[in-house]
Amino acid sequence: MRCSAAADPMPYITWVRIIKNPKIISEGVGEAFLRFINITRHQRGTYECQATNNPNEDPVTTRTEISVKYPVEPANVFVSDIKATSAVIKLHSPVDAGGSPVIEYKVQINTIPPREVITETTYCVTKDLNENTTYDVKVYARNAVGYGKAVCTEFTTKKPKMKAVKKMVLNKDDTDDIVRVQVASIYAGVIGVIIWIVLISMAILVVFVKKIWVKKGKEQRKRPGEIVYAELDELKVKEDASNLVQNNLPPIHHKTQYADINHCAISAATATAVAV
Repeated sequence: MRCSAAADPMPYITWVRIIKNPKIISEGVGEAFLRFINITRHQRGTYECQATNNPNEDPVTTRTEISVKYPVEPANVFVSDIKATSAVIKLHSPVDAGGSPVIEYKVQINTIPPREVITETTYCVTKDLNENTTYDVKVYARNAVGYGKAVCTEFTTKKPKMKAVKKMVLNKDDTDDIVRVQVASIYAGVIGVIIWIVLISMAILVVFVKKIWVKKGKEQRKRPGEIVYAELDELKVKEDASNLVQNNLPPIHHKTQYADINHCAISAATATAVAV
């Protein structure tokens, strides 16, 4: 920044920073320059150009304001309302906005996976945390220039509360009632098992008897003609034996084979004729 003046004699030009103890920044005859290389926030402020050609007179002055925009960080970060699975992260706005108002805050928590929250407020509620676990928190502020440095803190979630178990004090009557109920339950269980065993045994017996009846019925229906033939043979043998005894004849051995029940009458007649 150039400051110049014209007079006779030629004035002496000085750049001064207006602070508690003013400091000369640059100077020259007729003109002086105010230069900033890699300007920082600490160089912002009021600067004054002074021109004089008579040490006995007050200089002619003009002032300029140098503003510097830079990223900022929150003034403070802390955690409150810490519970087993949640917490509230709070922060204080930057004391110096860096020449530009804060737009938003970014909160990072080293969960698994890492969690990041963008908020425009000065607090952030985080949930679904692990119990009795320590977490690191980083908070950034962003203005027109960008994000500034992080402000860090940490907190530890609480242990889960154990539910109190109410103890029951039982007197003798209550104890006797409980014992009776338990004994009755045992008896009921035993009786139920016995009933099931009896029912299963009866079912097995019924099936077994039914199989025997079915088997006998099949055997009786298997060859009905043979039963008739056997009865006829038995009657014939008895008749022949009776005739032989009456006639004093030797016994006759019958070897009659019956092919069909329809020939029973013919076979019987033939056997009678031979015997006579």
